[in-house]
Amino acid sequence: MAVVKNYDLDGIQGDDRFPALPSEGGYDQWTVNSYRQQFKKYPPKNHKDKHWLKWRANILTNVLALLDQEVKAVNPDLLVSMAPNI
Repeated sequence: MAVVKNYDLDGIQGDDRFPALPSEGGYDQWTVNSYRQQFKKYPPKNHKDKHWLKWRANILTNVLALLDQEVKAVNPDLLVSMAPNI
């Protein structure tokens, strides 16, 4: 938030890789533990599992929503966008 607070900006744009984690990723200890805590089981071994992908996408959506809220709390006129990814 330092950039938003300290510079005259029109908005911020996230890198195209931020919202598009590869489906093979996400098996780090933090993510596995979070999944286990919520669902009482290990994540599926199939990284294309629809529930697994949706769960992870929701995490990213929540992070981006929080980012948007924090930016708008500083200046409601700022734009927040993410670059598209293939």
